[in-house]
Amino acid sequence: MRSKRLIKSTLLYFLANASSRALTFLFLPVYSALLVPADYGEFDLITTALIVIIPVVFINIWMAVIRYMLDSAVQDTDEVISTSWILSFMSLAALVGLYLIISLFVPINYGPLALLLGIVQAYVNLYQFSVRGLKMQRVFAISGIFSTLVALVLNIVFIVILRWGIYALFWTSILSSLSLMMYCEYRARILPRIQWSKFNRKLAMTMFKYASPLILDNIAYWMLLMFNRFVLFAWFGADANGYVAVANKFITMLIMVNAIFYRTWQEETLLEMNSNDKQGYYSALFSRFIRIEISMVAVLIPFSFVLFSFMVNAAYSSSLILIPLLLVSSALNTTSDV
Repeated sequence: MRSKRLIKSTLLYFLANASSRALTFLFLPVYSALLVPADYGEFDLITTALIVIIPVVFINIWMAVIRYMLDSAVQDTDEVISTSWILSFMSLAALVGLYLIISLFVPINYGPLALLLGIVQAYVNLYQFSVRGLKMQRVFAISGIFSTLVALVLNIVFIVILRWGIYALFWTSILSSLSLMMYCEYRARILPRIQWSKFNRKLAMTMFKYASPLILDNIAYWMLLMFNRFVLFAWFGADANGYVAVANKFITMLIMVNAIFYRTWQEETLLEMNSNDKQGYYSALFSRFIRIEISMVAVLIPFSFVLFSFMVNAAYSSSLILIPLLLVSSALNTTSDV
């Protein structure tokens, strides 16, 4: 039973992640040929900042969603959805208010687009975790594939045909994310489940207590990732961030495997929390993951060097030396998170 469930979850998460990761990697020649390093670097800096800011403002509420929806003691999943989504509306108001206040004193490059992108990223997380909490993994997987196809079309239109530059990256990300949310809504009907009458204050506090400590993890992530990007930007300009962004595309396969394992691990941990042999089961899973991780790093380093010369424009040649460092760093970071 465990093995069958584990294999099914892994395959579905592979389908959901592989499509978007593959698209990002395969479009690398287009990005490097039609986007200057400064534009690519600035967009990467903004998305990196949002990766940290959004979970902090929204207190990682989606992590609590799946935690309590998969809890066998919880009878009413609609109550969990209603409570978490209403909390998210409060966070949304705080995010918009914070943006308006900061923008009065500090000019924010591409501010409205960055705000819109941050909002859709937050609700993509809420939709995906809500769908997973409803045990609709097939919908989760197909939504990822659907949004990837939308992104493919938008990349061709905005980057190749219209030559919108950095604006193409923003609008592709925003619209493809909206398509994912629309598909999840069509199949799972999340919005009708949200009822003010089902907002549970006690559950809201419990969810807050569960999710809020994870903010410390986001702050640590900021110290590791975002701070480095801002130092690069301040000392060497947006071009340097562009080189790092391109190098990051070569660790796509490793990131994808890590994301699949993390999601599967998360669900298995929750589903097996009451089993008698959970420690042995967790240890076996973790040992298997470590072996896969080491093997992938050993293979991807030389493979990336071969691919680089065929796929990347010469303007991004400085990215090559960063690839081995980023592969090792990603592997260590994921291992520590698990």
